[in-house]
Amino acid sequence: GEVTYLDRLIDGFFERAPRMRTGWTAFTSDHGEALGAHGMYWTHTGLYPDTLRVPLVLAGPGVPEGRVVKAPVSNTDVARTLLEVSGVIEPDGAGPFDDFAGPFDDFAGASLLSPEILDDERKEPRFVIGQNGNSAAVFHEGWYLLLHIETVNWGNPPGAVRHSIELYDLNEDPGFTTDVADEHPERARRLRRALVAWLNDLPPDGILAGAIPGDPSARDELAALGYAVNEASAIEGTLIDPDCDCAECEAMR
Repeated sequence: GEVTYLDRLIDGFFERAPRMRTGWTAFTSDHGEALGAHGMYWTHTGLYPDTLRVPLVLAGPGVPEGRVVKAPVSNTDVARTLLEVSGVIEPDGAGPFDDFAGPFDDFAGASLLSPEILDDERKEPRFVIGQNGNSAAVFHEGWYLLLHIETVNWGNPPGAVRHSIELYDLNEDPGFTTDVADEHPERARRLRRALVAWLNDLPPDGILAGAIPGDPSARDELAALGYAVNEASAIEGTLIDPDCDCAECEAMR
């Protein structure tokens, strides 16, 4: 209901402000929301597409109408794009503030209108990890493998077994509704090995492992945004031992 109400307000705003329709608009968010899939309701925890697929809509002069870009992008790319189309910086980084040693020098990101992004479908694996290292996943060539590192209800669906996996064929099942790990055991093994190797390359004491920021000011900034980490990960050492001999890991040898 709130979403529908806001949609109507935005539509009315654009109707009453014609100059907005001729300008640039970027609509995005920081996460998706689970609305019942996989037994998870009204939350943005977990690593299913409900949470991972962040909306990004860009409209304005020169934007290809109706174009869907498959390449993953970041918020720094959004900021860079808006600075370029507004003339604050040029595509090569130059701009009207060349004599200003400020935040526009070497600004991060790339334009979302660049051919490299518009034509890129990113064939290489993409890895993701959940808060406190409770779960991790990998996207590769139309497949998605989810690994439950710890048995917890927060950040994983209820009842997920420690070190168990789920496998989804995104071409046939874009909504991640049917786990096909049993039907594709070799693919599951290959993706799981790649994911475990990536996890073991992460810094064991870094923020990706669930560590609390040591700087008090950093913790205060997180708390002010509503994203304070209250406790570090309970996992000691590596997030998952590649030589683990539990039943779930043995089945994936």
